[in-house]
Amino acid sequence: MDTKKLLRKFRTTRGLGVTAWARLVKVTRQLVHRWERGGCVPLSPTLPRLALVLSVLEMLDLLHSLDVLPNRREIAKVLGGGDDD
Repeated sequence: MDTKKLLRKFRTTRGLGVTAWARLVKVTRQLVHRWERGGCVPLSPTLPRLALVLSVLEMLDLLHSLDVLPNRREIAKVLGGGDDD
């Protein structure tokens, strides 16, 4: 799977909109759109933050599977996003 599809899959399988994803990774919405369209790829300064966010989201997924957390959409709303696109 190429980078643009992988990045979009990470975001959408967690129910995050572009705005919420951008806030979590601390980039602009426009940059997320460019990543997902293949216009560019995350650069090295962004990669550690991206990896951290993905690790945290994986942990949230695990806790959710144990019925410890609300669903992904509720988490996304709390994080300031959701279905904005």
